[in-house]
Amino acid sequence: MDEILDLILYENENSRLDFKREEYKKENYFAFLKDVISMANANPNQDSYIILGLKPVDSEDRGFVGIPGQLTDAATYQQLVQENVEPEINIDYFPLKHEGYTFG
Repeated sequence: MDEILDLILYENENSRLDFKREEYKKENYFAFLKDVISMANANPNQDSYIILGLKPVDSEDRGFVGIPGQLTDAATYQQLVQENVEPEINIDYFPLKHEGYTFG
């Protein structure tokens, strides 16, 4: 968890790290699959991260908005990937709380 918190607090987007202001909802699941596939292709042998609930502006303004309410169940995203992506990609989705914000 400390590694992910460091990414949230200090890192910029790159080929293995992407930030999204909001959760992926049903109407934009295509964008979710595209993002997952892009990261898997760019970094086939490394863990990659899509962190939801922020969109940094610069090193001073990390753009925290958090995810309101309950996060989408991880099984929803896992099933989307399992049914639509080959070869198999393992993903995980869980809440991370920091300073009153919940990130996914």
